[in-house]
Amino acid sequence: MPRWFRTPLVLKYLLAVTLVQGMTVLLIFAWWHTGSTDVALTLAALGLAAGFFAALWLASLARGDRREALHRAETDLIRERERNRYRTERERSKAAENTHRQIQRETRKIKNRSTVRLGAAVAGIAGLGMLLLLTQFLSLGVLLISSSGGALAGYLLRMRQEFRRISSGAAQALPRQVEGARLSHPTTRKQDRDLDP
Repeated sequence: MPRWFRTPLVLKYLLAVTLVQGMTVLLIFAWWHTGSTDVALTLAALGLAAGFFAALWLASLARGDRREALHRAETDLIRERERNRYRTERERSKAAENTHRQIQRETRKIKNRSTVRLGAAVAGIAGLGMLLLLTQFLSLGVLLISSSGGALAGYLLRMRQEFRRISSGAAQALPRQVEGARLSHPTTRKQDRDLDP
């Protein structure tokens, strides 16, 4: 039933009390006109029956109102729980996204630093190889130049693989260390030696 169509509880109680009082006034008025004690006992029994049914009616009204209040409270609690769950999920996803961005920034910084260091090392080795070539150490110079070129090619290949892995979204999180946990090493069992001759 729509909420706008419901009769307020106060009006229901007022109607019940008014009906009981009206019936009581009518019964007293009827007894006043008759003046008989037999009729008075019948009218009193009728008044008690009307009061009993009015009490039952008021009790059912109170029970229905209590059920409706409990239902409204449960509905509000479910709504609030869903709202809190949605808010928590949104905050958790924002925190995970911020952490992911920070990890990517730190990873980029570290890669840039290592790239500069590697470039300097490769350039130094290649320069040393050129110097050896110029100073007639031909085989050692060729060896240094080719090893620096191989190292640079391997590093570039690894960088390309990393960029593909990150762009495909298959980045895996590193396992985290649990506080207080220790690495367990397998214990070696000493074999019992047979002492019999």
